[in-house]
Amino acid sequence: MIYEFVYDGPILTANRMRQMNNRLHVAAAIREIKEHAALLFRAQHKGVKPVSSRFAVEIWDECKTASLRDIDAVAPTIKAVYDALQGALYEDDKQIETATLHRPYKSADKTNRIVFRFEVYDD
Repeated sequence: MIYEFVYDGPILTANRMRQMNNRLHVAAAIREIKEHAALLFRAQHKGVKPVSSRFAVEIWDECKTASLRDIDAVAPTIKAVYDALQGALYEDDKQIETATLHRPYKSADKTNRIVFRFEVYDD
């Protein structure tokens, strides 16, 4: 089974985390991402129950500006989304066996978003 999830909430990059320079602000940003991602996933995939199978995930980073981010810049957001999907899509993010992160590209509608494609392995 394949689940595609489009996250278009706040994006926290590694550079932005360094600029915040305050753990409370970083924690609040991560909490906001987790809450937004959990709500979005449940809205996009009504009735999905967490499974105990292993997963593969592919990730695309769509940027609104011409100056594209480094490939790993959105790692803090990706980790927060993984955590948010625990209990919604899977029991634990340790079930993700492989993750492929594609190079960032400019979105056609100038919107920042991260697209996740989760493939459930048949155990």
